[in-house]
Amino acid sequence: MFAPHCPRCETRVLLGTRRVVGAEVTPGGGRAVLLRCWCGELVVDRLSDPAVPEAAPGPGADAPDLGGAGPSTPPPPGTDPVLVAAG
Repeated sequence: MFAPHCPRCETRVLLGTRRVVGAEVTPGGGRAVLLRCWCGELVVDRLSDPAVPEAAPGPGADAPDLGGAGPSTPPPPGTDPVLVAAG
C-alpha cells in the first residue's frame, strides 16, 4: 500500500499495488513509485533513500566477508530485471 499526496485531490490517498504505473531508482539510490490516483492524476511516492554508511573501514581494518560478491552487471537494455532474475 502507498499513501502519496495527490495535488488534484489536495490530500494523501491510499493506493494499492494495482494502481502502480511504474517504478525507478532515484539518483540517491532510493526508490520512486509512479501511481495513478483514483481521480486519474499520476502521483509519485518516493520511498526512503538507503542509509548512508558512517565511514569506510581504513586500511588493515576487518572488512566484512562478502562471499565473493562484487558489483553486478546491469541486464541488457530492453529486458526486465525481475524476469531476468526469475528466468
